Amino acid sequence: MKRNLLMLILCVAIFAACKKNSTSDINSSNKNLTLEEKIFNSKMDEGAKAVNKLMQTESFRKYCKSEVLKAFDGDYNFLLSKLVKDFKQYKNQPILYSSSIATNSYYEMDEWPSELMNNIETISNEYPLTQIAVQLDPASWDPNTYIPDVVYLDAAYDEADTDFINGYNANGDIISLNARVEPSVPVIILSTNERGYIDDLGGFTLFNHFESTLIDNPNQILGHPLQPINPNIPIEYYRPNFKYENISALKYDNLSQVEGWPAGAPETYIYVFEQDLVDSTKTNKKDLGYVEPPKRKDINGKWFATNIDTHLWRWYKSGTTIKYGFYEYDAKGTSQIGNNLVAIANFAIPVLDSGKVNNPPIGFPKPNLPPPSQPQYVTILKYTLNVVGQFLAKNIEKSETIGEIEVSVNNDRTEFSLNPGGFKFESQPK
Repeated sequence: MKRNLLMLILCVAIFAACKKNSTSDINSSNKNLTLEEKIFNSKMDEGAKAVNKLMQTESFRKYCKSEVLKAFDGDYNFLLSKLVKDFKQYKNQPILYSSSIATNSYYEMDEWPSELMNNIETISNEYPLTQIAVQLDPASWDPNTYIPDVVYLDAAYDEADTDFINGYNANGDIISLNARVEPSVPVIILSTNERGYIDDLGGFTLFNHFESTLIDNPNQILGHPLQPINPNIPIEYYRPNFKYENISALKYDNLSQVEGWPAGAPETYIYVFEQDLVDSTKTNKKDLGYVEPPKRKDINGKWFATNIDTHLWRWYKSGTTIKYGFYEYDAKGTSQIGNNLVAIANFAIPVLDSGKVNNPPIGFPKPNLPPPSQPQYVTILKYTLNVVGQFLAKNIEKSETIGEIEVSVNNDRTEFSLNPGGFKFESQPK
């Protein structure tokens, strides 16, 4: 009898020792994080707890659905700072504030505990890019009846090696959701906004992006080869002089390899290397911006239409070859404040330069250069180590690199592919 009692007491003690009070307790990766990252994780855990408790209130759930459907940056999310601002405005002038909107039932904020809202304000002040997102289909969420799970993306989150994300269910219990398998019901995610930055005035500014649309027939056949400009010359040219090269569509065969469902729709950033117009020994890197589909399914397994002018072909000034680069941007939550613009000069990187056509074939405009000693038309290739320009500084240590690929006027292809995620893009003169 005594032995059984002793075993029971021992089991209870072990259970108590193993009981966790926060998701950070079960995050084994914490031991490899910096102090700054551990603090960030602790704050995100506190925020997830606060949002989880607020989710018990129907008016808060209605508010969240209303805000995410506005898609202020093109994705289904809103900043914590917007939530704090609305709450303060309501508290100061509840009658005026409620009458200024059509559906004031969403804003019965007296039901929201001030203590929880104070916690959220603290997190918003320390990490101003923190947002509340709803994945995957917020339109189907019925806030009158369904209380979703609340999870967060910690400092170690990376599509490449994160298997589970932590959070809390409607009962306040700790949960871990599979980061690689899309859920069948909406989930609330506390994360860092990836589509903008905090400017010098403390406001939110979007990174340069392109307005894009869905292709009417996503299964349409793309990638038709180009026809030669002049089929009567030995070297065929397919991309005409003084025409813009244009990226007209993007596609992922397996989006989850570069952007997991917890991060929502992808931000596919595009840049191009092109020969300097004045100094042919230099290659300029031009940051074009990013493409943002409204939903993950709009670009996953189907073509998503774009209209991005990338380079004006001027063979005798800017050469006959460009190089595209692509990556999917993942924001680093621990670094959200600071100067986002930096000048980059003399950045050493080996880039295949574009070259020039010394003596173009008959029928093409000739450059204002002395004629060569002997008639010839060759492309001169050379390497350069000088890249100049000014770009938005982003923390891309954790971003998924898709890759770089060259496009030449001697290439008749219009469809190009890179391995990560089965990424494809359509580029042709227009």
